[in-house]
Amino acid sequence: MARRPALADHPVFGRSLAEVSGDANGAGAGPFASGDVAWLHRIARVPMWALDDDDLLLLVGRGRGLPHTASLALERLAERPLRGGSHGPGTLLLVVAALPDAVFEATPQLVPRVRGVLAAAAAQPVDEALAEELALARERFA
Repeated sequence: MARRPALADHPVFGRSLAEVSGDANGAGAGPFASGDVAWLHRIARVPMWALDDDDLLLLVGRGRGLPHTASLALERLAERPLRGGSHGPGTLLLVVAALPDAVFEATPQLVPRVRGVLAAAAAQPVDEALAEELALARERFA
């Protein structure tokens, strides 16, 4: 029997984004939705713990489900700071770190978590371009 993921029992991450946000009808995704709109509609209905890195990149990048999606991304990044899904190393962290100031002002508990993940990422071997982007992100949260 497969082991149930620890986050499956989390009070937020164990529920779907549609449940957490109160959007039970999936507003905005009509019968002819395609591409990212269809993807957003689909992933809003699965338990948050089941979202993969690409799902989180799309949700956080589009500002959907904040702060819950950013919090889940940081939970995952704490395990592996350079997660990026199919978009390459560090992408998820850079997307979270680039969220508008208003997100961090509304949920200040995210700030030390971003700092911690940025510090952990700084200890990882990365190429020069990613190192520069991570340095800029660390400056923002200094």
